[in-house]
Amino acid sequence: PPRAGGPRRGMAGGGHAPKPTTGVEGFVRRFLPEDEHMALGIMGFYLSLYMLFKLGSGGKKEAAAPAPAPATPAGEGMPSVETAEFSDWIAQEGNAEKFFAGLEKAT
Repeated sequence: PPRAGGPRRGMAGGGHAPKPTTGVEGFVRRFLPEDEHMALGIMGFYLSLYMLFKLGSGGKKEAAAPAPAPATPAGEGMPSVETAEFSDWIAQEGNAEKFFAGLEKAT
């Protein structure tokens, strides 16, 4: 059976070890005495490193505009399907057959 006058477990949590007063952490603890201050200080330190890196890198460089594709493939005489000239070209007699023949060769 449990003892009536035995030790009790405290629900408020235990104590902490004494805060260091020497070394690097002792120096930092003079300015950031509480654990919450230390956590905010560390996050601020890493955020400032990130921001300095972003400022120093200068952002993304603009990529050079890609060279436009030629309107007609070499030796074909057919404009690219993506250009406005294609609708005029395909409307001419005989060009539709050339287009479909080219598709059959490709597959």
